[in-house]
Amino acid sequence: MDPLQVAERVSQVLARLGRRCLVVGSVASSFYGEVRQTQDIDLLVELQLADVATLLAELADDFYLSESAAREAILRKSSFHLIHFDSSTKVDLFVTKNRAFERSRFERSRSIRDGLQVASPEDILLAKLEWYQSSQGTLEKQWRDILGILAVQTVDLEYLRTWAESLALGPLLEKALVEVEPLR
Repeated sequence: MDPLQVAERVSQVLARLGRRCLVVGSVASSFYGEVRQTQDIDLLVELQLADVATLLAELADDFYLSESAAREAILRKSSFHLIHFDSSTKVDLFVTKNRAFERSRFERSRSIRDGLQVASPEDILLAKLEWYQSSQGTLEKQWRDILGILAVQTVDLEYLRTWAESLALGPLLEKALVEVEPLR
């Protein structure tokens, strides 16, 4: 089972709960830039405490899932993971903080498979800029993903610059745009 099939299984359960999810992270950036091998998949998810029992009931046969980790992540608006037994694929679930940026990411998402959405290239770029900035520039793979998307995709610069300014990422975005120019 490939990571997208595993994500699709999780997405189907979330859809039955009326919750949205998006493929984000390295798998998502691989759709738009440099392909990077990974054994895990990141999902941005809308979850509430009331959803945990259903997640456990529907996923327990196929996935390792810590109920306490899920509950804590939902309360803290952080992340927890599932591990698919048959493939050992790890699925990191990032619980939304319900920021305007996250709502925009869901609205601009694109379908990649029936019932599975991926964030737009611009939104992946912005999220990776956030990760890169929070690491104080130590996550070189994030930077490479950013440059890979910019080198390959025609992006909506107005959208990028507007959100970069709002998220305090403007200088970092401009640095990436200058750095990627020789790669085009």
